[in-house]
Amino acid sequence: LVPKRAYLSALMISYHCSLAARSATAFHLSMSARTSQSEETGRRIKTAWRNDQDIKLCKHPLKRSSVCYSEGGKELVGEVCWPDVGDQKLAGVLLVHTAVGLQEDFMRWKLEAIASLGYVAFGADMFGAGRALWDREEAMAARKELVSERKRMIERACAAATTMMVNKNETKFSPHDSSISWISSIPSIPSIPSPTPTITSWISSIP
Repeated sequence: LVPKRAYLSALMISYHCSLAARSATAFHLSMSARTSQSEETGRRIKTAWRNDQDIKLCKHPLKRSSVCYSEGGKELVGEVCWPDVGDQKLAGVLLVHTAVGLQEDFMRWKLEAIASLGYVAFGADMFGAGRALWDREEAMAARKELVSERKRMIERACAAATTMMVNKNETKFSPHDSSISWISSIPSIPSIPSPTPTITSWISSIP
């Protein structure tokens, strides 16, 4: 569970997302040439994504948006996906990305898969790099900041949870219908070379 002091301090983080910043971010992400480890891995992930039965069976169209926010002076861009269910309130799931960052096909697939089950799925940006970090040294440098200072890791996760609450009118996220826990899972993706990415999900709550 997130320590109360860190949680309360996260509520003080200023939220901002101008239309210009949102447009610039969307352009940057759309121009990113690499969203998978390799072309072959990308093809396999996208095939599994297209064949995801939960997404196929979802009765509501899925909506997606990029959300700009900040923590500790670092500009962050989260991604949120949710089913368009009108005025119905939805519980939220906060996903923390793999070792390369949020901007990859695997995480975008998982955001849609969770949203298709009836949740507001928010992908937290822990690095603030604006792209996936496929270079090992670069990825290790980004992780070092969080590993060496655990408080920063907690505050960055709290910032994402707070941003989820700020956007609740758009996504119909209901904090009171959610709970806090950590879940680790290794998804089964046929023919993906080892090691298969591991995702950590935080089912979040804003009391």
